[in-house]
This record gives sequence, structure tokens and C-alpha cells, in this order.
Amino acid sequence: MINRIMLLVIGYVCGLIQNGRYISKFLGVDITSKGSGNVGATNVLRVMGTKTGLIVFVLDMLKGFIPCLAARLIFKEYIFVLYMGFGVLLGHCFPIQFGFKGGKGISSAIGFIFVFDYRVALCMIAIFLICVVISRYISLGSVVAAIAFPVLTFFINRQSTEGMILIIIMVCMVLFRHSSNVKRIFNGTENKFSFTSKQQK
Repeated sequence: MINRIMLLVIGYVCGLIQNGRYISKFLGVDITSKGSGNVGATNVLRVMGTKTGLIVFVLDMLKGFIPCLAARLIFKEYIFVLYMGFGVLLGHCFPIQFGFKGGKGISSAIGFIFVFDYRVALCMIAIFLICVVISRYISLGSVVAAIAFPVLTFFINRQSTEGMILIIIMVCMVLFRHSSNVKRIFNGTENKFSFTSKQQK
């Protein structure tokens, strides 16, 4: 139990690194007042262009990947990777230093899921890309991929009950952070991703 709590705390601290906020501010843009106001890679990509968006995506992904890889190497068991990943997601989505207003967790989740099980991660990426290509909604791809996480884990990884509960909690957290996107999709007001334009203001 002590190790689990410790990993949650360490993961949360790692998740507090808000790359989108820091990079956009360094480039002279307050990302919280642009686009959707979210500090994640998707909004950075829309507001500041593909290059900056990809940099934020990679850094957020590494934020999930590196701590979870350390947990995997030290503790050997997958359950500890999940606890570290859960902590990272909490810190990313609900950073205490910014009034608990952070990103939506997809980039960091992909990073830690690669450590947890690369097969699950690759399947989730494929599902995400298919949804985005068909619908042109990045948020819809994120939601569908998140929902697929526990299903894929059940069939591919065969996690313990404890692990599955953690995964379901994480998925619920990501879905909660995307609730406004889902409402906009149903209302027809959600922004669609453009495969041709370099920047969307």
C-alpha cells in the first residue's frame, strides 16, 4: 500500500508539468485565452500550429512514459505502472498550482499505456486515428480510444481486478474532462480537425 501511495504522489508531481501552458507562454501566447482555452496538445495545435502542437504532444507523452518506465523497471509488476500512470493523469488534468485546471490526459495516457502494454497502446492509437479520419473530431477519437482501453486490456493484458478498477477510474476521469466536447459534438458546434490547414485560429 505504501508503494502504491508513493507512486500516486510521484506521478501527480510529474503530471503537474503543464507543457502546453509553459511552451505557449514562452512563445508569447496565453493558451488559456485562445481556442478552447485548454492547455493540451490539441488546442495548442489549433492555435499555434502543427509544430508547436507536436512538441507539446511529445513532451506530454514523455511525461507519462518516463515515470511509468521507471516504475516498471523498479517494481517489475504492471499494477505499479498503473498507479504511477494514474498519478500522472491526475496531475495533468487537475494541477493544484493552476486551480485544478489542466489538460484532458490523452497524450500522457498514451505515454504510460505504452509502458503498461504496447499492444494496447497501438490498438488505441489505431482506433483514435480511424475515428479522427472518419469524423474529423479529435475529441471523438480521444473518447472512443479511452473507452476502448479497459476492453482492450481485458482481452490482451488480462489485468487483475485491482488493475481493471484503476483503468475504469482513469477512463471515467478522461471522459469527464471531455464532457464539454461531447456536448458540442451533439450540438454540432465542436471544431473539426483540418488535415490541410496549418493553423486554426
